[in-house]
Amino acid sequence: MRFQNVFLIAIVGVMIAGVCIYAMEPPPSTPKPQQMGHPLPREIPVSGDTKNGAETSFKISVIGDCTLGYDYRYSDYFGQTLAEQGGDYNYFFRQVEPYLGADDFTVANMEGTLTNSSEPGDKGDPAKCYYFKGPPEYVKVLEGGSIEAVNLANNHSLDYMESGHADTKAALDAKNITHFGYEEKPVVEVKGVRIGLLGYNLIGPVLGDGEVQDYKAALEQDIGRMKGDADLVLVGFHWGKEGSYTPESEQAELGRFAIDLGADLVMGDHPHVLQPIEEYKGKYIIHSLGNFCFGGNRYPADFDGMIFQQEYSVWKSDSQTTVTAERPEIIPISISSDSGFNDFQPSPLPQDSRARVFTKLNWQQ
Repeated sequence: MRFQNVFLIAIVGVMIAGVCIYAMEPPPSTPKPQQMGHPLPREIPVSGDTKNGAETSFKISVIGDCTLGYDYRYSDYFGQTLAEQGGDYNYFFRQVEPYLGADDFTVANMEGTLTNSSEPGDKGDPAKCYYFKGPPEYVKVLEGGSIEAVNLANNHSLDYMESGHADTKAALDAKNITHFGYEEKPVVEVKGVRIGLLGYNLIGPVLGDGEVQDYKAALEQDIGRMKGDADLVLVGFHWGKEGSYTPESEQAELGRFAIDLGADLVMGDHPHVLQPIEEYKGKYIIHSLGNFCFGGNRYPADFDGMIFQQEYSVWKSDSQTTVTAERPEIIPISISSDSGFNDFQPSPLPQDSRARVFTKLNWQQ
C-alpha cells in the first residue's frame, strides 16, 4: 500500500493493528507506519528578530520518552506519586527545569495518551501489550517542565483509539504545546526563526508495507515542502529495537537520508535505552534518546537518559538565510531521583556517574 493511502483508513487500521511496548517484559515483533491528522502552523512568541539582516541565537533541547500515566491493568504508581506530592505537577520536572526552562525550545516524545477514555484499542495479546494513559490534566506536567513541543508519531498515540488521540491533542492545545507527527507538520516561530517539525512512526499501528523506500518517499516530499517554509527542520523517528543499545541499519539509512535532504537534526526514540549519537555532514542523528519521565515502568533495567541541547545561530536577510550550529551539549540524567525505583523525577547525574552515559552515546565530552 502506498504512503498516501494511509490516512484514509487509519481508523480501521488502528482497531486491528497489534503492537506492544517494552515496559515490564520484552515486546513481540511489530509492524510499521501510518499517517493521520493535519494541523495549522502555530507561532510561539519569543522576543527577538532576525529580519532585515539580523542574527539571532537560540537553544533547542530534546528529551526522550514521556509517559504521563500508567497501564490500567497495573498499579498506578504515577498517580500515587502525584498524590504523595500533594498534587504538585511541577514535581516531575523540578530537577531538570534549570536546563529546560533556560532554553528557547524543548521537544519531547509523548509516549502515551491524555484521556479519560476507558476503551482501549485492540492491540493483540493482552498479556504482551500495554495501553498508556493519564487524565488530560496531566498536561500540566509538560507545562511545568517547559516543554514546547511533543512528537505523537509513536506506537502509543492510539492506545485509546481516535477518541483518546483527539483528547490528547485537545489537552496539549489548551496549554499551547505544539504536537507533531504523522500528517501533522507544524512550523513554529521562535525568536523570529521558523522551525519545522516532522515525525514518523516505524513501529505501528500500521497500514502499508512500511518499507524503507516508503519512508524515503515521504521524507523527500515532506522535507522538500517544509524547507520552503522553515529555516530549521527537525525530524523525529520512532524506530529501532526495544532494549537494544545498537541502532538497526534502517536507522542510519533513514537518518542520513533525512539530513541529505536538508534536515538539521534527527531525533530517535522507541528502544527505551540510549543509543549512539552520530555526527553526519556536520549535523547529528540521535539514534535513541531513551526514557525521560517514564510512567510505564516502576523498575526499569536501565535508569540512564539524557538531555540533548544544541545552540543555533541564524542570519536572515531579504535574500538569504544562513544557519550554523554549535557542538551539542549532553546532560546525562537518571530517569529517577531514587536509585532503587523509578519515582518519575528525571535528575542530572553527578559528574562521577556520567562516563557510562557518554560511553553508551559514543560521545566524547
